[in-house]
This record gives sequence, C-alpha cells and structure tokens, in this order.
Amino acid sequence: MELKHTSGNWIYECETDLVISEGLLRGIRVVCDINTLNKSKVTREANGFLIAAAPDLLNACHEALRYITPEESAYEILVKAIEKCSNR
Repeated sequence: MELKHTSGNWIYECETDLVISEGLLRGIRVVCDINTLNKSKVTREANGFLIAAAPDLLNACHEALRYITPEESAYEILVKAIEKCSNR
C-alpha cells in the first residue's frame, strides 16, 4: 500500500500547537495546526499527541496484521483502522 500522507517523523509542539513533520529532504513542514480547533489546552495537547502518533500507529496496524489471523477479534479492528486511514 502506497502511503500518501506527509512523510517524516511527526512531532507535536506544545508551545505552538503545531504538529510538524521533520522530513530529511524537505526540512520541517506543518502537518496540522491544533490551535484552530478552539478547544482547551488539555484537549489540544491530547489531540496533538494523538495526531503526531498517527503514522506510527498506522505502521503498527500493518505490522500487527502479519501476526494474526482473520479469525481473531483484533483482525477486524485493525482492518477498519487501516481503511479509515486510507479514506475507504
């Protein structure tokens, strides 16, 4: 599966409320401005850390599918999460 999201290591910066990508070839890019969500600081931070973890969580879902069978309860959860990330 070809991933089309912003490449690089995603990091949430609490001071700026930005999720950034540290790409090797293109420098730092803004992935998401959390401050536009008009939520409390606690909620913005929780959302920021979750969004920053998204690429790693997607990779973990793909990796986990290699080790479980379709009969296991986690299989469908992983498939649905991956589909949600790929806009299907």
